[in-house]
Amino acid sequence: MAGRARLSLSHTVLLSLTLLSERVSYRCVSRRFRLEKGNIHRIFFSFCERVNTLEEKLIRWPDGRDALEALLPLSKDIELGKEEQSIPQVLGVLGFTRIPIRLPIGKHNAERAEPEVKRMKKEAHPDSWLNLDLVCDCKGRFLHCSISKGSDVDRGSAVRNKLTQHPELMPPGSCLVARTGYRLTAQILTPYTESHGAREELFNKTLEAHFHILDQAVSTLRTRFQRLKYLDIGNYDRAKAVVMTACMLHNVFLDMGEVVQGDVEKEEVISQEDGEEEEEEEEEGVRRRDEIADFLFKKHEST
Repeated sequence: MAGRARLSLSHTVLLSLTLLSERVSYRCVSRRFRLEKGNIHRIFFSFCERVNTLEEKLIRWPDGRDALEALLPLSKDIELGKEEQSIPQVLGVLGFTRIPIRLPIGKHNAERAEPEVKRMKKEAHPDSWLNLDLVCDCKGRFLHCSISKGSDVDRGSAVRNKLTQHPELMPPGSCLVARTGYRLTAQILTPYTESHGAREELFNKTLEAHFHILDQAVSTLRTRFQRLKYLDIGNYDRAKAVVMTACMLHNVFLDMGEVVQGDVEKEEVISQEDGEEEEEEEEEGVRRRDEIADFLFKKHEST
């Protein structure tokens, strides 16, 4: 076991998938693969770094025919005539979850950390989490992933900047939908948070029907890659590389037809529930949301 061991590609992949998919210690993997613990670290993080170089290929925003095939009706309960195509179709669902990590100043036992996670949500330092912003399509495939430190509270900024710089990424007559906690824009529709009359309730219910897609995608990610329940990694860049690797492999397995259904839990996808300030709303987004809400309500009342 001495020295810098070299593994074949197949064994490197197997070792790395073992660490990602099982909540096992490096010591346990060291015994299983007959390698020194230090070599396990080196091989695993080298694997993640190499996978990360494929991000543009494995996490790809759809275009052309792929984008058109990804579109879903905003409301499945209302049929639109040809003259009513101003109501957008949904390209993807934007959402947010947190991945707990170890702070550099302290070390937790990876095999005993899971029971502590719920307590940590209220008590831990913000940077003991990674923020993971995701956009997924109707099949649960990730179109966008951005990772930031827990102290960064500007949700969705990477997606907004991308769409501002490249508006052609959104097919004509399309939008993203997101829960509260994200900024309402012309491209990103969010629920009403105040004055819940019948019109607003119907609009919110219409959006809510799409959110389960993201909830299931996050649940699948966590179920397949058990290590994301708690990353015993104190280095931000390394932790970020591991999470991004899991997101990319999530897409690879979906493309291969390997589907894992995890149990969806509300706490997995965080919305505006933890005292954070409400996001501002862009004027064009407010106007578009009101127009859509008016139309949906009139169609609902006429049926």
